[in-house]
Amino acid sequence: MSETAFVGTLSYEAANIDPAKATLTVRERERDPRTTPPGLSWRYLDATHVEITRAPGFDRGAIYEFIYPAHNPEVMGIGFAAIRDLVAFLRHDASGMNPLRGVIRHTLGFGVSQSGRVLRDLVHLGFNQDLEGRRVFDAIFPVVSGSRRTFINFAFAQPGRYSRQHEDHAFLDDQFPFTYPVLADPLSGRTDGILRRASEAGVVPKVMHLDADSDMWAARASLVATDPAGMDVPMPEDVRIYLASSTQHAVHKPDAKHAGQLPGNPLGYTAWMRALLIALTEWVETGTPPPASCFASRADGSLATREEAERAAWIGRRQWR
Repeated sequence: MSETAFVGTLSYEAANIDPAKATLTVRERERDPRTTPPGLSWRYLDATHVEITRAPGFDRGAIYEFIYPAHNPEVMGIGFAAIRDLVAFLRHDASGMNPLRGVIRHTLGFGVSQSGRVLRDLVHLGFNQDLEGRRVFDAIFPVVSGSRRTFINFAFAQPGRYSRQHEDHAFLDDQFPFTYPVLADPLSGRTDGILRRASEAGVVPKVMHLDADSDMWAARASLVATDPAGMDVPMPEDVRIYLASSTQHAVHKPDAKHAGQLPGNPLGYTAWMRALLIALTEWVETGTPPPASCFASRADGSLATREEAERAAWIGRRQWR
């Protein structure tokens, strides 16, 4: 293979490997027009792999979009039912098959990043109610999930794919509703919230939600605290949201290699996370109120629109000069 060629693995098997039924385009940035410049070529290696030859002027960091007919989509979402049924079994089954019979007082769901998104979708899709109508998790604690959910309730879903600051914006882990209270979405016309189904069924869990600073950029975390118009949204009584300022999604060790000009930020959010986990346990066990929500907001000026932020940055650059 030449230095200008690379192999891509298809998410689902091609239904037909006739080249005439597929297209490949390239662009440098997402908003650039899709192009098929001279020198760009591709070929099927088999039904799940394609070899792409880069066009001059485009490296592996460019966006190569391959559209093809696929088949055999996999059934997704069974894991939600498995989590629901396992927790319900451990909580309530009185037979000798239950190793924790009579021991569990409460159940708390804890997840970081993608598993945090799973918790949000589990509650949103109605899986916090077991087959007997009982609450599954008394509380959930999604950590660094941002406003994202899971790209799972779709044909040809790809649960491991998620949109980031510069990449994969078309993947459907960004879906309304983004936050916990019920809101109206002016784009889709839908009215929904992460807790809507649980509220209607009487199985609402207590919620603690913790994001890192970088999730504001890479995971649209502002949508946890605002409506689609960008205005502050009050949280329900059983929800607390927190932002760990100056931290990032994954902690970088001081001696780790870094790809940018500057080293990664070694400051993490784990100290806040552990303290909040204790507070969440006490909230569920004894009813002790946890700390009030502490998140960026429009009201106190800690959350700005893009235009406001760009204007402040422009003024700052002028003053620096």
